[in-house]
Amino acid sequence: MASTSVSVPQTTYTLPAKFYHWSTAVLIASMFITIWLRGFAESKSAAQAFWTNAHTSLGILVFGLTVLRLLSRIRVPESGESAFGEFLRTAMHRTLLVVTLLLPISGFVRMAARNRVTDFFGYAIASPFGDAPSIYAIGRALHGDAMQYVVLALIALHVAAALGHHYFLKDDTLRRMV
Repeated sequence: MASTSVSVPQTTYTLPAKFYHWSTAVLIASMFITIWLRGFAESKSAAQAFWTNAHTSLGILVFGLTVLRLLSRIRVPESGESAFGEFLRTAMHRTLLVVTLLLPISGFVRMAARNRVTDFFGYAIASPFGDAPSIYAIGRALHGDAMQYVVLALIALHVAAALGHHYFLKDDTLRRMV
C-alpha cells in the first residue's frame, strides 16, 4: 500500500528565519548606538576610533548575515493576505534586504576610498582603492547622514506594519516571527 504525504502549509517562520531577523535587528540597533556614541567622542580620539570600528564590525556582520539569509533561501509562510498586501509585504522585505546589503558595502567603500584600513573586530582589511575621491563621493552619498533617516523610516514602517497587523487587523503576522 503506497503512502501519500500531504503538504501542510507553513504558517510560521522557521527558526533560521527568526534567527536572521532578530539578529539583524539587534545588530542594526547596536550600529545606531555605536555611531551615536561615536558622536560624543573627541575628534580623532581613541574612543572615536573604537566606536567607529565597532560600528564597522557590526556592519560587516549585518552584511554577512544577509548574504547567509539569501543563500539559505528561506521560505516565507503563507500569509493569506490580499494580492496588494502581499505586494507591500514583499516590497518591504526586499527593500530591507537591499538596504542590509548596500549599507555595509557603501560604508566599506566610503572608508576604503579614503585609503583607510577597515577594522573587523581587530582584523585589518586593506583598502582596495587607495585614495579615491570620486569613489568616496559615491560611498558618502550612499552611506551619509541622510541614510540613517531612510533606514529609521523603513524600520518604523516595518514595525508599524507588524503592530498594525497585531492590534488592528488582529491576525497572526507578528506571532509568526516571535
